[in-house]
Amino acid sequence: MGDRVGRSSPRDFGIGPYFEARTGGFHFGDYGGGLVAVLPVESTFPFWLGVGALGRREEGTWAPAGHAFLGWGSRSFNYQSVWGMVYGLTLDGVWHGGDRKGVDVVVAATLDAQALLYPWLLLVSWVRH
Repeated sequence: MGDRVGRSSPRDFGIGPYFEARTGGFHFGDYGGGLVAVLPVESTFPFWLGVGALGRREEGTWAPAGHAFLGWGSRSFNYQSVWGMVYGLTLDGVWHGGDRKGVDVVVAATLDAQALLYPWLLLVSWVRH
């Protein structure tokens, strides 16, 4: 997610694009993106709010979908790059159209993929020292 636009510190408001690909048990795929805003109510634990459009691919056909979410948690600020670590809780809503209309509401934990490397990095560090 690119939340660096207009931000020069973790106390600044930010806005940027996001892109996503998701699935539900590999029965369908949702693909799309939108905008996410970072609301710095507290510099280490801001809220992030996003809205976007998706296309749902299911049984060989496409249908429109929409996505909105509200998250809260740790969101680091990197002074040298646009990359920032993200951990938190997200309330996620997806509206999907087509033949099988519906709404999905999900509460999810957000975990930065870089965190998956930490056990490996600890093991390598332990072996080397």
